[in-house]
Amino acid sequence: KHEFPRNSFLDEGIATYFGGSEEKDLLFHLKEVAKYIKEKNSKTVKELLDLYDPKITKYTDVKYTIGGLMAILIDKKAGYKGLVDVMNIEEEKNFQFFGNLYQIPENKVDEFLLNRLKKYQ
Repeated sequence: KHEFPRNSFLDEGIATYFGGSEEKDLLFHLKEVAKYIKEKNSKTVKELLDLYDPKITKYTDVKYTIGGLMAILIDKKAGYKGLVDVMNIEEEKNFQFFGNLYQIPENKVDEFLLNRLKKYQ
């Protein structure tokens, strides 16, 4: 049995990465979030993570989708071990972990992720 700290948006993002959500795959959700970013002219990932209601469509939860994108990128860079490692940290340290992994400053992770999301438009 594994005991992980609660890391809600990234935990759910990893689940969405592997199994989708609401019977839709992660690519579907990434395209929906990219469309939302364009329509609402969203400027930061933090702004999206702080939405009062993260369910931006009938099927898509923006938080889980951002977590799913992070899961894709962590898996690509560090594989399964990277996913397990990120599940073992507190949610407040997700961007720090990601920045270290991709060798970008923590304060640039938001911009990096937003640009990656926009590529799904």
